[in-house]
Amino acid sequence: MNMDPNLQTVLDKLDTIIALLQPKPKKPRQTKILDTRPLAEQMKPFKHKYSPKMMEDFWIYWTEKSASGKEKWQLEKIFDVGKRLLRWERQESRFQYEKEARQQLKNTVELPREKRNFIFHEESKLEHI
Repeated sequence: MNMDPNLQTVLDKLDTIIALLQPKPKKPRQTKILDTRPLAEQMKPFKHKYSPKMMEDFWIYWTEKSASGKEKWQLEKIFDVGKRLLRWERQESRFQYEKEARQQLKNTVELPREKRNFIFHEESKLEHI
């Protein structure tokens, strides 16, 4: 069966266009675990560098289990304990500063309870002086 060469060229181009328009299958995310030791073991070299409270908070956060049974740190594409701890410390100090600033602002804006004066009128329930 001989087909017109022009028609064959058009059909080949059409096949190519259809193939390009098809969605490509997604590759599953591959986790690169460089260190397979438990997280607590990986954290040991840093125990004297950071506070015990911070280390405990870090460990509690990153060892939370997913539905698949893996810990949160194992689901990350790359996980460098030293760099993660450094960032955790930086973020912790920033959040502590913001918390203190909010508390200071709250203390300056609100008057102590004993210095608040209220007058009750029959027309209005409460009037602040």
